[in-house]
Amino acid sequence: MTTLRKARKTDATFIARMVLAALHIDENSDTRLCRHIKELVEDEGTLYSWHRCIIATDNDERVGMCLAYDAADYHERRLRSFTMPCSDGKSVAEDNTSLLEQEDEAGEGEYYIDSVAVVASHRGGGIGRTLMADAIAKGKALHLRPTLLVDPANTNAVKLYTSLGFRYERDIFAFGQIYHKYSIVI
Repeated sequence: MTTLRKARKTDATFIARMVLAALHIDENSDTRLCRHIKELVEDEGTLYSWHRCIIATDNDERVGMCLAYDAADYHERRLRSFTMPCSDGKSVAEDNTSLLEQEDEAGEGEYYIDSVAVVASHRGGGIGRTLMADAIAKGKALHLRPTLLVDPANTNAVKLYTSLGFRYERDIFAFGQIYHKYSIVI
């Protein structure tokens, strides 16, 4: 049975791996990026802080996560996330300055669903839908419009999001590619 719980700092490595999975990045292909994402998850002032995450478990095994939050302070947290020095002394933006130039993905009045990922062996069982429904309910309870970005080639995700009430809003160029921004009108 799948249950949801608030993340703990001890979940940082799992959350970092799931953020990379949501971005379709193999954690073994870039160990520095994986380490940096984990450090961002451990920092309370970043977009990826563990405080902003819900963990899905099945018999106490972590099987998925959803990183979602009030996007009112998105810009400041994005700058901190991309300019924060990693343990090797370099920031993510140091190697990719376009990160600082891209438009904000979210802002005031939005409950931004930043990353949702389910462990590969547990996909297709409704865990992603459960995590999404929880995030949507939290956004609505705060009177914020749930929003997210999706790779248009990820047809399974698009199908899930539209079935939950998300509608296409516009295109956003982020992380070197075009994403579709979707939202739910509240």
